[in-house]
Amino acid sequence: MKSSRSFAASGYAGGIIALATLLVCLVAINILSGGIRLRYDLTEEKLYTLSEGTHNILNRLDRPVTLTFYFSRSLSEIPAPINIYARRVEDLLHEYDRAGGDRLRVETVDPRPDTESEEWAISHGIEGHPIDRAGNRLFMGLTVVSGDTRAVIPMLNPNEEETLEYDITRRILRVSRDVKPVIGLISRLPVMGQAAMPFMMPGMPQQNNQQPWTAFQELERDFTVRELALPLDTVEADVECLLLAHPPEMDEGSLLAIDQYLLGGGAVIAFLDPLSVAEREIMDDTPSPYGQAHESASALEPLTTAWGVKWNVEELVVDIEAATPVRGAGGRIEDNPILLSLFEDAFDANDIVTTGLEQILLPLAGHFEVIPVDQLEYHPIIESSANVMSTDPMTAQFGMHAFMQQFQPRQEPFTLALRVQGTFKTAFPSGITVTEGVDSSEFNALDDNDFPNTNASDGAPDKPVQRLPKHTQSVQPGVVLLIGNVDMLYDAYAVRQIPFFGVRTMQPINDNINFLLNAVEQASGGIDLLAMRARGRSTRPFTRVQELERAARLRWVDEEQRLQQQLRDTEQRLHALRAETDDAQHVFLTEEQRREIERFREEQARTQAALREVRKNLREDIERLGLRLKIINIGLVPLLVILGGIAIALIKHIKLARSK
Repeated sequence: MKSSRSFAASGYAGGIIALATLLVCLVAINILSGGIRLRYDLTEEKLYTLSEGTHNILNRLDRPVTLTFYFSRSLSEIPAPINIYARRVEDLLHEYDRAGGDRLRVETVDPRPDTESEEWAISHGIEGHPIDRAGNRLFMGLTVVSGDTRAVIPMLNPNEEETLEYDITRRILRVSRDVKPVIGLISRLPVMGQAAMPFMMPGMPQQNNQQPWTAFQELERDFTVRELALPLDTVEADVECLLLAHPPEMDEGSLLAIDQYLLGGGAVIAFLDPLSVAEREIMDDTPSPYGQAHESASALEPLTTAWGVKWNVEELVVDIEAATPVRGAGGRIEDNPILLSLFEDAFDANDIVTTGLEQILLPLAGHFEVIPVDQLEYHPIIESSANVMSTDPMTAQFGMHAFMQQFQPRQEPFTLALRVQGTFKTAFPSGITVTEGVDSSEFNALDDNDFPNTNASDGAPDKPVQRLPKHTQSVQPGVVLLIGNVDMLYDAYAVRQIPFFGVRTMQPINDNINFLLNAVEQASGGIDLLAMRARGRSTRPFTRVQELERAARLRWVDEEQRLQQQLRDTEQRLHALRAETDDAQHVFLTEEQRREIERFREEQARTQAALREVRKNLREDIERLGLRLKIINIGLVPLLVILGGIAIALIKHIKLARSK
C-alpha cells in the first residue's frame, strides 16, 4: 500500500516536472523565434503574399525608396479592430521590405503626443484623428519617399483593405519616376479647353471660350496630357497610356498607329459614345441632345472587332432600376431611365478601377457585347441591372412614358464598361494601302498610266503604298478599357459650381472623375500595375446572413413592384370609368367606381400584410441562423474539445492498465 502511494506520488511529481519543462521550452522557443518570421500564407485570397506585379515593380527600382508607417501604438484607447488592421499593414510592409532588398527600406514611427515624431507626421501630411477626451490623436498613415519626391496616404482606412497593396505599389511607382507619365489624348471635344476664334465669318455661330473640363484639369495634376494631332503615323514611345475621349472618325493610317501602339506594349482607354450630349451642346450649339445617333457617335472599327467586342453604336441603354430623378415638364420630378445612376452593386468589386467608388452617372450610355477571341479575357467592370432594354435616340426624346409603354426587360444586364486583356492580334493582318506623293523626277520617268490620281495643285501624283504592321500580335499581354459613355466626364454630369469667397469652385457630385483618374493611373503604371486587382479582406462576413437578406429584399421588391403596377392599372380603370360618364357626372363616383376602389384597398391591405410576412420571415431566418452559430461556437466546439480530452485520457489509462 505504501509502495503504491509512493509510486503515485513519484508519478505526479514526474508529470509536474514534465509539464514545467514543456512550459519552459515553449517560452524559450517563443523568445528565440520572436525575431524570425517563418510563415506560410494559407488564406484563400493570399492576403499576406505580394502579387507578381508588385515584385516586378520592386525589382525595377533604380533608386532607393523609403516607406514610413506612422501608427500611434502607445495610445491606450485604440479600438481592437484598429490594432488588428495596423498589424495587418505591418505584415504587408514586412513583405515589401523582404521583396525590395537594398532598394527599399521600411520604417515604423510612433508619433507620441507632444513629441517631434508627432510634428514629423503632421508636416508630412499624415492626418491625426482625436481618439480620447484628453485630446490625443490617432495617426495611422504612410509616406513613400524617394529623393525629393513624396507620396502620402494620410489615413489608412480598414474599409479599403482590398486596395491596400495597390495603393502602396502605385505610390512607390510614382515617387520612383523623375518625370510625370505622359498620357496621349485623342478627342474631338474641347476637353482641354478652347479659345474663341478672334475673327468670325458672317453666318458662323458665336463661340465662347471653352474652359478645360474639370476631369482633365485633375488629370493634369499628376500626368502630362499630350494632345495628339490626326492623322497619326505613330504614337510616341514615351506615351504611357493612350486616352481616346469620344474620338473622331479616323483614317486607316491612324487606326493602324493605335493598333501597333497597343501590340507594342501600350495601354488604351476609350470613352466611346452613341450620342454625346456634350458634343451637341458645345460643338453643334444644339439645344436638344436627341437626334440621329450617328451624328454624335464615336466608334473604333475595325479595332473593336479585332478585340472581340461589338460596340452597339446606335443603341441607348434604358435601365428602370438605375433611373435618375430629373425635373420634367411643369416642374414635376420624374425618373429618367436613360440617365443612369449606378451604385456599388453595378461595379466589379475586384477591379481596382471601381473599388471604393460609390456612384457613377452615365447619361445616354451605350453598351458592349463580347464575341470572344482566342487568348483574350473579358471582364465587365460596370453593368446595368437585368431590368433593362435598349432604344434608339428618336424614341428616347419622348421620355419615361414611351419607355414604360414598350418596356420589355431582357432579363440580363448590359455591359457598360469592359476590360479586355491578353494577347491581342492586329486588326490589319494584310496591312493598309496609303497614298504618298513622289517627286517630279520620278513622275517624269514613269508613264502617266502608272499614277491615275494626280494632285491638281502641283502636278505631283499620289503613289499607292502598301504599309504592313510591324507587330502581328502583342509583344507582351496588353489591356484595353472600353467605356460606353464620354458625357460622364463633362462638367454638367460630374461637378457642380459653388461660390467660395467670390471664386467659383467645382465640387464633385459623383465618382465620375475618380473613375477616370483610377483608370489612367492604373494604365500608366504599365502591365504590372494593370494586372493588379483588388485583394480580399482579412475579416470574413457572414455571407449566409447576407444571402438571406438579399433574397428577402428581392421578394420585397417584387411585391412592391406588383403593388405599384396594380395601382397604375386601377388608375387607368378609373380613368376609363370616368370617360364613360357624361360631364355632369364627373364630380361623382359611380357604384362601379366605388367597388373598384374598395377592391383595390383590400388588395393593397393583403399586399402590405404579405410584405410584413416577408420581413417577419427574414428576421426569423436570421435569428435561427444566429442561434445555430451560437450553439456551434459556445457549445459544440468546447464539447468537442472536452470529448477529445476524455478520449485521450481513456486511451492513456487503458495503455497504462495493460502495461501493468
